[in-house]
Amino acid sequence: MTLLQVMRQPRGTLWDTLWAEDAGVFLSQALARPFPATLLDPHASYVQLAPRLVARAAATLPLEHAAAVIAFGSALVVALLSVYVYFASSVVFRTQWPRVVLATLVVLVPATTYETNATAANLHWYLMFACFWALLVPVPGRLWVGAGAAIAVVATLSDPLAGLLLPLALGQMVRSERWGERVVPIAFTVGLAAQLLLGALRESPEPFGDVEAGDLLGIYALRVAGSLLVGDRFLDEFWRQLGWAFAWTSLAVVVVAVGYGIASSDGRRRFHLSITMFCSAAFLAVPLLVRGTVHLLERETFTLNGSRYMVVPILFLAVAVLLVAEEPGPRFSAAATRHLQMGVVLWALTLVVLNYSGDSVRGGAPSWTASLAHARSYCATPSVPGDTDVVIGRGPDDVFPVRTTCDRIR
Repeated sequence: MTLLQVMRQPRGTLWDTLWAEDAGVFLSQALARPFPATLLDPHASYVQLAPRLVARAAATLPLEHAAAVIAFGSALVVALLSVYVYFASSVVFRTQWPRVVLATLVVLVPATTYETNATAANLHWYLMFACFWALLVPVPGRLWVGAGAAIAVVATLSDPLAGLLLPLALGQMVRSERWGERVVPIAFTVGLAAQLLLGALRESPEPFGDVEAGDLLGIYALRVAGSLLVGDRFLDEFWRQLGWAFAWTSLAVVVVAVGYGIASSDGRRRFHLSITMFCSAAFLAVPLLVRGTVHLLERETFTLNGSRYMVVPILFLAVAVLLVAEEPGPRFSAAATRHLQMGVVLWALTLVVLNYSGDSVRGGAPSWTASLAHARSYCATPSVPGDTDVVIGRGPDDVFPVRTTCDRIR
């Protein structure tokens, strides 16, 4: 699963490029300050522990390997989280096939291709989705409790948006009869408190653009429901050809399917469907209301900007669809149920294969190897002092290049 992520970029190589905060914030600061000085430093008004840990690992190794360490390290974290989701989701899914589909989507859901795949700065999206499973029902065993607690701490210390799961954590603490079942929600609560004290409560996040609350339903219809059905690679074509008809039809399909599942399910399954749909909506609405909805619903042109905000809502929507398909209700015969399940598996496989590679914001990023060689050549000049600032990886868009000193790269 790690290699599948790293090999997705059609142009260039992911292991030889760095992009945005991975380079200009996390790696630059890891190079400038010793461990563990930067780990809990806020960036963009909140603590981002996960990318700082990956960048710290890159900073401790020879610098020529930094891009590869961040790409492979980030991909490995996502692969491990997908394994955790596979096992943890057994408390919800009664059969194996939806767990396999869900774990595959965690790694290869089409919305990750453009700006999320193999980037440390976006690990918090995957962590929050895994944290949901850690809090929903604790998986028995010390290993899984420890893994769930670690995920809860790193998730909360990587994004305050994880606070949307606080009711789930509090409910788990109230329902649990044994202290072992309270370890994960306690770890979550402590991590969230630390996040708020160190980051969000000290400085309010700045919006990236204007907020139009009325756009949220349209964004969900096109960028979440539409992406789940056909994948980001084909959204542009469907949008240009069909426009809002495609977006509203996609929304109607998933709403009818999930609505049928809620109406025909027992209490336990109805609860799981309801909470996943709530999370799907909340994890889209809250960050966009804080950061802005501009450019996410272009009227004249279509872009995949902001696709990172769609990853978690899409995964939660996928959970709901899989729950309905696993047990579609008494109106479906055994044969019809099997056909439905086979159809969903085929749809998921087709979605992943056809959307495996696509446009990426890192496609035009400069080669890390070439940029570092150029910087070293400059620093090798005898007249250049060791404390001279040097920029590595300045591309045509000048997006967050790494800044360090000649002493550090010699």
